[in-house]
Amino acid sequence: MKMFRTELYKLCHKKIAVIGLLCLVFISVFYFYASGIEDTMVTDNGKTYLGMDAVRIDRKIARPYQGVMTLDKARQILDKYGFADLENHTGNFNFCNEFVTRYMTNAGRDDGKDVHLHTPEESGLIRQVAAGGITFGYTRGWSSFLETYILIFVCLCIYLSIVITPLFSEEYALRTADILLTTAHGKKRDIHVKYAVCFSAAVGLTLFMYALTFLLYGFAYGFDGLGASASLMDMVDPGTKMPVWAVLALLLGCSVLAAWLHTCITIWISSCFRQPFLVVILSVIQYLAPWAVNQIILGALPVTFLSMWLRRFTMLFPFYLLFAWGYHDPVSFKVFKLLFFAAFSTLCLLLARRKYGHYQAGN
Repeated sequence: MKMFRTELYKLCHKKIAVIGLLCLVFISVFYFYASGIEDTMVTDNGKTYLGMDAVRIDRKIARPYQGVMTLDKARQILDKYGFADLENHTGNFNFCNEFVTRYMTNAGRDDGKDVHLHTPEESGLIRQVAAGGITFGYTRGWSSFLETYILIFVCLCIYLSIVITPLFSEEYALRTADILLTTAHGKKRDIHVKYAVCFSAAVGLTLFMYALTFLLYGFAYGFDGLGASASLMDMVDPGTKMPVWAVLALLLGCSVLAAWLHTCITIWISSCFRQPFLVVILSVIQYLAPWAVNQIILGALPVTFLSMWLRRFTMLFPFYLLFAWGYHDPVSFKVFKLLFFAAFSTLCLLLARRKYGHYQAGN
């Protein structure tokens, strides 16, 4: 335990670690307000509400319609509040009539027809509603949560690159590696403790930032929408059958796996170089590289069998591993993802241990 506390102190005592954590918290709170609360607007009976007042009124309006969505509920919403003006936001405008107008009517389509509720023959969503497959709830905040948390997690991984960098490279730079590993536990237990500290920090920070963001949105927008169908949220496939809470749970699991794999890769890089700053740069580059390859290089190429499999390959790395909750991959590819995760993370740790051990031996 003493070795664990010592290694943890070595990673966290620096000003950059403290300042970076405070920045993460600030980004979480600021983006929570700027991307959701600040832009929320509700108009009810000619009166317009903004910010938290709008959220409060919006939740109140949506509460009577929670539960299984039916065509009768949709008609009740339209009879009471009318169709939402999706362009100018004139007239009554709230989460309920916006949802019904946007997804259950022909509004916004230039087909020369009056706005009306779709029939089951016109819309797959209506067929799901008619079959009782859509649970309605106030999910406005949880849509914003997905976007906010993804941004926070990217910042968190960059922060982990900075914090974990000194694990081996700083000992090389300060020439303390040989001294530390001549101790009784130097060649075995010390390395295991270093790994335990890094993973504790990575997983702990991931859970902390997720919990902070989740509670911010939960207390502001309410937790009632967690039981609604996830297909009501933006950034979620309309065919998703899971409730909101299941998607958020999968997001948490994927973020832990992504942070774990990113930590393994950073540990390996740290064991290979003596300049901590270089390790930070390389760690950040490897984290963002799959996005660059996918969006810039493969985005400029025609869609071929090879390019499709290269895209799938980029999905195996930490940047895209966070998004695994949103993919409808075949079961075989999901199994391959898990096997790749286990094999690659283990390989990184073994290579790091071997590299560090050889350095201590003077090789």
